[in-house]
Amino acid sequence: MVVGSLNPLQKIGALLARGRAVQAEAACRVFARQQPDHAGAAHLLGVLSLTGGRHAEAMRLLKKATRLDPGNFHYWKDFGMALLSKHKLGEARESLQRALALRPADPEVARHLGECLCQLDEYEAALKIFEGVPAGSADAATTAAIRLFAGIAKLKTWRLEAAIEDLRRVTPRHLGYPDAQLSLMIARFATGDVPGAIRAAKILLRVNPQPETLSFLCRIFHYDTGAGRGKIAAADCCVRSALTIPISAARISPSAGI
Repeated sequence: MVVGSLNPLQKIGALLARGRAVQAEAACRVFARQQPDHAGAAHLLGVLSLTGGRHAEAMRLLKKATRLDPGNFHYWKDFGMALLSKHKLGEARESLQRALALRPADPEVARHLGECLCQLDEYEAALKIFEGVPAGSADAATTAAIRLFAGIAKLKTWRLEAAIEDLRRVTPRHLGYPDAQLSLMIARFATGDVPGAIRAAKILLRVNPQPETLSFLCRIFHYDTGAGRGKIAAADCCVRSALTIPISAARISPSAGI
């Protein structure tokens, strides 16, 4: 296609595809000023602002896009994922639910909505969302993330064996692998599998070392074979307070929805 025949957003997308992000953003700002009620311009400039670290501007623009075109799946998805990345959980849930209503069982939206619900301690709702994702519809990274959060939700609702089944299938290639090992450690300990808990603790020490708390917890596993709920709650609280693992990696494409 000849560049001159492209519409303004397509031209901006072509600049992005060639790696000319600065020029693309400048062109997008010009177009957004010329067309202040153009939903696509607001959305794209919002995504570019988010990428550039201008979060307040990004949120305003992404929200504007959903207001101007409330039937657009991409706008609700990107707004929801941006909100989730800033831990604005209530608003993120609403936006991601709107996106999922427009495209039911979309694996990426389901993954992020499920994560959001887990962070809100709405574990049953999260599991229902995950169960609605058709088998084989998600890529490897999204599948691993769904397994991770489904495992956490099952652990929190004391479905321990089912939690272990999900968590052990999260591989080292996934960004959430440390969190999976943390949850797997707690789940195995809760079922009385102290050797399995120790193995998970040692993996966690290796992939995300936090030696003071985890070395202490590992020593407890070596000498204490109890599996009471009080001990697990204490272990959960202890480890969660010691670790800060970024498990939400929102993937927003500047070209989405163009």
